[in-house]
Amino acid sequence: MRSLNEVTLEGNLGADPVARTAKSGATWCTFALATNRARKEGNQWVEETQWHEVKAFGREAERAVGFKKGSAVRVTGRLEYEKWSDEHGQARKSPRIVCESVALVPRPQAESGAEVEAIA
Repeated sequence: MRSLNEVTLEGNLGADPVARTAKSGATWCTFALATNRARKEGNQWVEETQWHEVKAFGREAERAVGFKKGSAVRVTGRLEYEKWSDEHGQARKSPRIVCESVALVPRPQAESGAEVEAIA
């Protein structure tokens, strides 16, 4: 049976994407993506923000480095875990989205023409 490892997130960039070049000359970049969700706690709505580390390669990296902090984007990719040993020799792992496509998400315009804040 085939399995599925697919992630789609819409959110806002926490900082400008950081571009890098591998020894092979390939372009890649990393960026932090914030997603929000509202949940009710008693009679009050509380907003929670989750941060996701995203790594993009090639054309998608070249596209992403043109985006700026705060940009609303949609990322599609797969979930991977980076594994390493810390300074005490303990095995660690960290989740990361490996981007297969990234695109700006248009922000809706208010009737007055003012920009409406996008919900990430």
